[in-house]
Amino acid sequence: MNTPNNIPQSAIHHPPLEVLIVEDSPTQAAQLEEVLRLRGYQTQTAVNGRQALEAVRRRQPSVIISDILMPVMDGFQLCRAIKQEPGLRHIPVILLTSLSSPADVLSALEAGADFHIPKLCESEYLAAKIMDILSPRAEGGRAESETVETVTFDGTAYQISASRGQMLRLLLSTYEVAIRKNQELLSARDELQTLNEQLETKVRARTSALDAEVAERKRAEERLAEQARILGLVPDAIVLQDFDDVISYWNQGSEKLFGWTAAEAVGRKAPDLFSKDTAHLSEAKQAVLRSGEWRGELLYVSKDGRQIIVENHWALARNPDQSRAILSISTDISERKKTESLLLRSQRLDSVGRLASGIAHDLNNILAPILMAAPMLHEVTADPDAIKMLDIIESSAQRGADIIKQLLIFGRGTDGQRVPVQLRLMVKDMAAIIAETFPKNIQAKQDVPRDPWLVTGDPTQVHQILLNLCINARDAMREGGTLTIKLENRELDDLFAGLTPGTRPGRYVCLSVADTGQGIAPEDLDKIYDPFFTTKEPGKGTGLGLSTVLGIVKSHGGFIQVQSQPGRGTQFQVFLPASQAAETKPANQASQPLPRGCGELVLVVDDESSVRQVTRRMLEHSGYRVIEAANGAEGLTQFVERQSDVQVVLTDLAMPIMDGVAFIRALRQLNPQVRVITVSGRQSNAHLPADLGLPEEFHLSKPFSASLLLETLHHVLHPREAGRTAGKLEP
Repeated sequence: MNTPNNIPQSAIHHPPLEVLIVEDSPTQAAQLEEVLRLRGYQTQTAVNGRQALEAVRRRQPSVIISDILMPVMDGFQLCRAIKQEPGLRHIPVILLTSLSSPADVLSALEAGADFHIPKLCESEYLAAKIMDILSPRAEGGRAESETVETVTFDGTAYQISASRGQMLRLLLSTYEVAIRKNQELLSARDELQTLNEQLETKVRARTSALDAEVAERKRAEERLAEQARILGLVPDAIVLQDFDDVISYWNQGSEKLFGWTAAEAVGRKAPDLFSKDTAHLSEAKQAVLRSGEWRGELLYVSKDGRQIIVENHWALARNPDQSRAILSISTDISERKKTESLLLRSQRLDSVGRLASGIAHDLNNILAPILMAAPMLHEVTADPDAIKMLDIIESSAQRGADIIKQLLIFGRGTDGQRVPVQLRLMVKDMAAIIAETFPKNIQAKQDVPRDPWLVTGDPTQVHQILLNLCINARDAMREGGTLTIKLENRELDDLFAGLTPGTRPGRYVCLSVADTGQGIAPEDLDKIYDPFFTTKEPGKGTGLGLSTVLGIVKSHGGFIQVQSQPGRGTQFQVFLPASQAAETKPANQASQPLPRGCGELVLVVDDESSVRQVTRRMLEHSGYRVIEAANGAEGLTQFVERQSDVQVVLTDLAMPIMDGVAFIRALRQLNPQVRVITVSGRQSNAHLPADLGLPEEFHLSKPFSASLLLETLHHVLHPREAGRTAGKLEP
């Protein structure tokens, strides 16, 4: 119902009259309420005739406006019920209807309606009719005597009991409706005639433009043909498909990317042709239909079964027959995604390296007391079981220290200390690990001579070579098999070196690891040392094992050879240069007694209480006197108080309040000749400032053994005597 912006003051009633609105449509009821309230009427509503009748009986309104078609009790029934009750029949009832036939008028008269108004009429018209029905003249007309007449129309008899005024009002309202409809029809006819004239003008204009349009279409077809030729040369895959996924265009780029020719692709459905990921295809299709375009990545399968990661740009377009279609431009990003994946792996490994460096100091502080305390406990017990348990504790702590060292070497590129290494012992340890941890269907064999040469290298890195090769052999024998570790002393001559690039003649120890597994495919042999290359399932390997092995072997001056046949196993041969000092190494060095102190005072400075306590007990047990400090500031105070008595200072480098470097500089100010041994979780003292002048042998990496600490102390306190046994310190 239309509501005017300006309400005439004459339309507002004082005092306000109450109108009951009977309408089952909440929207139309709200519109009526708004119109009537703006004109000063009070309103109440009911959603059907029964509810309205109950409301009228409780409280009589000034007028009732009712829809006809309603549930429970319609408008005719409501009007009839009100007019049949003597106490209510004086209330005027206005019906909202179109009254499009005489039967409607007769039904309204039969029900006793006072007036009817077309639905959706203008608000001014509604207000005027309410004022008319409530005027004294209208009330006088309702007081006229009523007569009962029987009227038959279209085979139906209507019992009409109404006054002449009532019938006249209904007939006049019907006439008004007819006049309004007739005016609307006349207006529509005039508008239609105007539209026809406009259409004829447009048709004439369109007809005159048809020839030009035909010519333009011909030129457009020629341009399309040229564009199609150009699109055929684009390296990206360009595909046109309808909304049912049927392909209508397939360029040469699509042929190269997916392997299907245009003749094979056109007319087939895209999901059936090159994609098994129908769910994501459906999501992309719905997105392009909603917004007109879509960008994203999809996994496709080529004709030969290759999986291709494709970057897609989809947009709405038209087929050559002008029907709506979807144009997709696909770019192969498989290599880029692989590179990104490798980069992410590299970043994760770098994070592992940073994490290892961050926690190495703390872990080494935990392991250091264990490694120093275990030898002392050996001396106070004779129980074989206790000694065995101490050996296990010491071995486990040493393995933990080696793992930390390995992480630092791998993650941060830290160089380990090169010492003579006996591979025979490493093979023995590896055999024990295989027996304890490898599947029982893998049988391990050793072929080790009694006197293999030593090699010079970092024990942890050499152990990593052996461990990585054995793990790869294990993974190659999923159904079980035989793993053989072999050591050989080999003299390589000039002829062999000339036939093997990157090698030099000389003495080598050959470490070989052979398996009876599935072997390596010939096409993969040239790629096995590439970083991140792996034939294992995702999550089963990083592809860094063999590349790490190759890097370690090259850094030790050696080389690798590999022989493999699919289904018949693989053998890796690692050649490491033999140590020149191997033959002169004393056989009884390990049995030499450890040096002891003669009451020298040692200042131990470390923020870890457990490290200080164990170090103190061990040094005092070995003939030294010890004083302690928890940081550089406390250590400086202790040194000032007893600097004439302190023979050597053993200090950690990473400490709170005053770290090791600041502490050593302060000591140098007090006594430039003070002897200092540094301790840290790092692998060397290369990070120390050069002005401190501390040699490498005066630095201990946590965790260290009691024997190494005692040897180092003896070397610092008695340099002349230690010089005669140089090179004998434990690694």
